[in-house]
Amino acid sequence: MAKFIDAHCHLQNISDISETLDVAGGLGIEKCICDATSPSDWSRVINLSIKYPAVRGCIGVHPWYIKDITPNWPTQMRETLAMNPDLMIGECGLDSHYPGPEQQLEIFCEQMLMAHELGRTIWIHCVGAWDKILNVINKNPAYSTTTIVLHGFYASPQILEQLIIHPNIYFSYSPRILQPNLKHATKIIQNTPLNKILVESDGTSPAVVIDVVNHIATIKSIASDKMADIIYNNTKGIL
Repeated sequence: MAKFIDAHCHLQNISDISETLDVAGGLGIEKCICDATSPSDWSRVINLSIKYPAVRGCIGVHPWYIKDITPNWPTQMRETLAMNPDLMIGECGLDSHYPGPEQQLEIFCEQMLMAHELGRTIWIHCVGAWDKILNVINKNPAYSTTTIVLHGFYASPQILEQLIIHPNIYFSYSPRILQPNLKHATKIIQNTPLNKILVESDGTSPAVVIDVVNHIATIKSIASDKMADIIYNNTKGIL
């Protein structure tokens, strides 16, 4: 049986986690990377990662929830990461559809710095702010050693070209690519290096990653089981 890893999900938002993980495990989904979105759900994600071996946790501040944080959040986050060495960072990033672009950028940069200093993989959300993301990465040479996952990746082929020159950046594709109306989806997947592709559910149903893998396999003209092995090994390599 092929093996899979859901590289980005939000299992903290459901109650029947045991059943969800049992179903996922029966389909070959070995691990789920569960991303928090604000300090209010950090403990939930941490507890899930402790209770369930199939769950790996990330904590972060998502740009949608910057209004929910307190001034001491960086100290709280650093202390929590220090006490939990297996935790990664995410979900964080920038979103032009939400208010507070300057505050978003400040909070994102703080989390990038933590990822670099603590050697943790970071999961980035980006909507309409690729210029700012690229600016942060390109102007900080130290980030060349920071493992970055661009979750739910969808951007223009031109943005992809600027991102793939960074050997530490990975592109995680969600069920969104299954939608037939995405203008650039096929082209960006065709142009994404095989060793940089991850897949995710971006939700509460990890099983959907199998459909995402199969769709990528079709676009890449690679057998589904071989594509599954490639993506699985990519993900294992950054955990």
